[in-house]
Order: sequence, then C-alpha cells, then structure tokens
Amino acid sequence: MKLIQWTLFIDMLGYGEINGTIESDKHADEFISFMSKNADIFRQQDNDDMRRGYEKSNFNIYEYYDIQHALISDSLVITYKPKELNTEISDALYYLHSANSFFIIALRLQWYLYHCLEKKKIFVRGGISNRYAKIDGNFAVGSGIIEAYKLESRIAKYPRIVISDEIKKNQPLIEAINFLSARLYRIPTIFAQEEEIMFFDYARLMVRIGLQGGLDFQNMALYHNFFTHHRDAIIYHTDVVTKKIEQLNKDGKVSEASKTKDSVLSKYVWLKNYHNNAIKTFEDEKIEGIYRINI
Repeated sequence: MKLIQWTLFIDMLGYGEINGTIESDKHADEFISFMSKNADIFRQQDNDDMRRGYEKSNFNIYEYYDIQHALISDSLVITYKPKELNTEISDALYYLHSANSFFIIALRLQWYLYHCLEKKKIFVRGGISNRYAKIDGNFAVGSGIIEAYKLESRIAKYPRIVISDEIKKNQPLIEAINFLSARLYRIPTIFAQEEEIMFFDYARLMVRIGLQGGLDFQNMALYHNFFTHHRDAIIYHTDVVTKKIEQLNKDGKVSEASKTKDSVLSKYVWLKNYHNNAIKTFEDEKIEGIYRINI
C-alpha cells in the first residue's frame, strides 16, 4: 500500500529575460549564486535535523515518502514518491497522511516563492499532478512530470500553481486537505478556484500563517516581508510592461503592443487582483492599506 504521490513542475517567469541580459562573469556568478540558493532551500529542508524533528512528530513524512527534487535551468521539479507501507492503514489515515504531505510541500514552497521575489522579483507558474514520477540527479521522468508540465504551460496561463483534474475530482483527498486547512489555519481551503481551474492559494495561506502567530522571529520576518516584495514586484513589472506597450504604440507597432498587453500585462493585472483579494483576509484596514496595490 502506498499513499498518494505528489509531483510538481514549477517554472520561473522572466528567467529568460534576466538570463539574456547576462554578459559578464560578475553577473553570471551572481545569478548562479541565486539559483544555487534556490537549490539550497530544498536541500536544507531535508537535512538530518529536519529528519530527526519529524521522527518525534505525529506524522513522520520520511516514513511514508521518498522526497526528490531537481532544479533544471529555470524549472523546479518536485516529487514526493510514496514508499511501500508494511502495514495497512484506514482510509481516513490514508487521505489525511496524503493531505498532510501536501501541506509540507506548500509550506516549503513558500520559502522558494519568497526567495524568488526578494532577490529577482520573479513570479512562478506551475502544475501539480498525482501521477508517477522519479527524479535522479538532473533527470526527471514519468507521466506525472509530463502532466505537471502541461498544466504549467497550457492551463495555468497566469502566475499560479494549478492542480490536475484528477486531484480536484478526488473528493476524499480534497476533504482531507480542507479539514487540515480549517484545523491548522482556520480557512476552509488552501486552494482557490476560477471557473474550472483550481490552484494553490499561496498568498491567502501566507496571511493565515502570520495571523496564527505561531512563528519564530525568522518566519515572522518572512511573513511581513513577503507581502512587501509581492506588492513591489507586481508594481515593478506592471510599470515595465506598460512603458514597453506605450513605446511599441509610439513606434507604430500596434499589433505587437496589443499582443504584449494580452500575453504579458494581463498576467500582472491578474496578479494585482489576486494580491488585493488575498490581503483583504487580514481583516485589518491599516495592514491592508500598507500592502494594497492601487495602480
């Protein structure tokens, strides 16, 4: 018997543009350092101290999963590959343990999202599958990788991490995730939905993490700074793209300007709306006013 597998494909938006401007060893080394620290985030999360901590907890994820990840160029690939269990467990525990593992992934992703925003004003887009995958070094194979990639490249459209229909339709699993959402963070779910697309609601989860107040000093700094970086990155990219569109129109490249508006600017309009909706859950007008985007 095995728990549900989680496979993620996460792409950094704007990586190509940043990479294309690198023309010296200094800038190359700086960007390589940034990417190395992204990899370190996940290496450090599975160190010996972390493993010993989970051994003492109610849910030792390393007993149930082999955690694998790889950074390939601008893409992060993660799979929580379930181990064969020696004993049978109830259906309730099967779904709760599988859901618990997703919460661990979600919380670890928060650090990755934060680092990308803080250092490079980079947003991400991705997909989540529960199909098979295996990662060995820089090699990632399996139907879960392909499905997660297709979700990122064809379905997500905006900077968000969408889940597969197979996960969305797994009612016992979604109910288990929602049960933990309500119990741990007092929110009905950590997913958001627009039309037929369900995605990881990382910003609203970050609000609830802070409001719960159970964080150490380092994590509180992450929480407060997250919304500042998130806000500033949206404003920055919106300004850059708007000026680019204005210049294209001045140069008579109307069709290119229209295409840029539809394909690029629309992403930051969506992000602005997502950001402003998320910070409403602070239920504090003063804090909401600090982080609100008014462009």
